[in-house]
Amino acid sequence: MAGFAALVLCGAAVAQVPPPPPPPAPVTTAGQGVITKMSFDDLRAVYDAAGVPYETLTTTDGAAYLAAAPEGFRMFALLAGCPDPAKSIDCEAIILESGAWDRDVTAADLAVFNGHKYLAKAFFNQGKPAISYTYVLTPGVAPEYIRSSLRNFVIMMKGFGAFDWVPGAQPQDKPAGSFSAPALDPAVKLELNTSDLPPSGH
Repeated sequence: MAGFAALVLCGAAVAQVPPPPPPPAPVTTAGQGVITKMSFDDLRAVYDAAGVPYETLTTTDGAAYLAAAPEGFRMFALLAGCPDPAKSIDCEAIILESGAWDRDVTAADLAVFNGHKYLAKAFFNQGKPAISYTYVLTPGVAPEYIRSSLRNFVIMMKGFGAFDWVPGAQPQDKPAGSFSAPALDPAVKLELNTSDLPPSGH
């Protein structure tokens, strides 16, 4: 007898334990459940829900990415691990990348930053310092984790852009370079100057 039927073993009645229920099926929608993959529409939905204006641009490889300026800091978001990068559907990872600061630093300086246990890593984008952070979705993450990651990256950009981590640097009141630009107006096309290089996908 299936379910909770009693079995008689060696004269003792033992209740049969039902199998555990199956885990909830992962979803690819950024608004509910556990996220294991994302589409570009999902990524835009996260920005829309947060009220962050953005512009949709395209890399030289044809992949779409979001260009925004939360709190005046240039930030790019693009998807990786997509079966078809041109379509950005069922992607396994998100790359967040800062714009590039118009600041002269050395490779040794960036090594100092990367020596800390920060999630973001510094690199040179066409000779200018920038940071990036990649996180993988496939293990399964909650929607709030994605929103928190976006907020944390803005905090990391602020910390990096202060450049007080550079040996011998003087404290600054605000970040120097392109990130001192005002926040992006959704009604105005984003004008990328020479310091706001397109994302490298680093």
